[in-house]
Amino acid sequence: MRGVHAGRFALALLGVLATLGAALRPAVADEASDLVDAYRATTGRRDDAAYATQERTLTALADLRTPVAQRAVRRLLDEARAASPGGVSDRRRLVLVLAAFVRHGAPEDLDAALRIVEGERDPALVAAVPRIVAGLQAPATREHLRGAAFRRAVPALKAKLARALGASGDREATLALVAALADPDFDVRAEALFALGELRDEGAYPNLAVFLSGEDPRLREVAARALGLLGAPRAVPALARALDDPAPRVVESAATSLGVLGAPAGVAPLIERLAKARGADLRLEEALERALVRLTGKADLGADAELWRAWWAEHRDDASPRAEPEAPTTVAGPRYYGFPVRTSRAVFVLDVSRSMGWNGRLETAQTELKQVLAHLPPATRFNLVTYSDTASAWSETLVPATVENVRRAARFVDRLRPVNATNIWDGLRVAMADEAVDTVFFLSDGSPTAGAIVDPETILAELEAMNRWRRVRFHTIALTRGAPPAMFAGSEDPVAAASFMARLAKATDGTFREVK
Repeated sequence: MRGVHAGRFALALLGVLATLGAALRPAVADEASDLVDAYRATTGRRDDAAYATQERTLTALADLRTPVAQRAVRRLLDEARAASPGGVSDRRRLVLVLAAFVRHGAPEDLDAALRIVEGERDPALVAAVPRIVAGLQAPATREHLRGAAFRRAVPALKAKLARALGASGDREATLALVAALADPDFDVRAEALFALGELRDEGAYPNLAVFLSGEDPRLREVAARALGLLGAPRAVPALARALDDPAPRVVESAATSLGVLGAPAGVAPLIERLAKARGADLRLEEALERALVRLTGKADLGADAELWRAWWAEHRDDASPRAEPEAPTTVAGPRYYGFPVRTSRAVFVLDVSRSMGWNGRLETAQTELKQVLAHLPPATRFNLVTYSDTASAWSETLVPATVENVRRAARFVDRLRPVNATNIWDGLRVAMADEAVDTVFFLSDGSPTAGAIVDPETILAELEAMNRWRRVRFHTIALTRGAPPAMFAGSEDPVAAASFMARLAKATDGTFREVK
């Protein structure tokens, strides 16, 4: 009898559970449907707020982890891929959907996503791979990422996956990244080197340190940055020696890493290297000064090596010389739209498209550019690039800021007139053409409308590829003053223009300002 009662109880329990399941299924389906509706409500927009909403709703949809939600994400992925007959019209949206698709996916879902990226042959999608895989939740899929998926990826994807592994903090990826240091592809080696620093596994120190004395200055620079990220105090002597590297960017990164490590032993070498700089490289001077301030908390000595020597002689025996940094002093020297010009090799890029003729934009830009040129130190080398539907440089190479060169440049600026469209891609490309350039001041009043590449995502991806190991810094100005004339009403999107310029600056460790 006891068995009969037990069987009846089990059947009753199953009935209750079935009833509860039937009641819950519509609720779950409704939640998924609501999230899909919230996502679709913003897909016609391309501003940062809309993309943020899409990311939140897609993540919430993936986190439901129900068959209904999974099917919904797959449908949204198909929609995003078929956004236009000729290809993907909204790269940022496709990246967000791919991230949701793999978030709780199995290894085969990750492989499918990587095949989509590879098949699209879109630089913007390739560049976004670290973001696509950043939210992986399934342990088996994370293991697959650092294992088979990483090993068999084509070089372009493998380099991005190496970057993703570094950002993941997954130290189980250390062996795979160490093996990638011998990869025949330069980008894979460089990304693996940087990723090992991000993982902060001190066991990788010998693998990083050996690159600090290699032949390729690009890899020496990456190694210098990686050693700072690694956080290993034993890297201080090697980084101090790197301050004498002939490549300025290697010295800059070594100085930055010494500041990050916070070891007092780095102070004296930084002061001596600052003394050698002596105004020859203002960007390098700034990096050395910042490192000293970070190590000591002393912010009022500027780039004067003698003042630093005197101060350090008095404080070198302090138990803890590092302190909270003082309020920075006002930076002396020329400024461009408020940005201190702390470089000796600058290019000023100016938009001269038709819309720059509205509301006195070009006149304002001409005045600002001429005043900064007039205040450049004579040792500073500079060039000018203008762009509308095409782009061109004022000089074939950087020229010193002599009185005559500044006078010639000012006359050129005075003759500029607004014409045609906005070819931002060519403006960037021409600015990067001179290998000596280390800083670009880039002004535009709108989004790209002409040129070989118009899509903002692709422009950012291509620039990242060009600049990943050169480390040129872009300071950007969005000159969005005033509204268009009535006949051109609605032709501008200042929010999108400012967003693009801000992202350009952020991607290159620069600064951004909008001038309304």
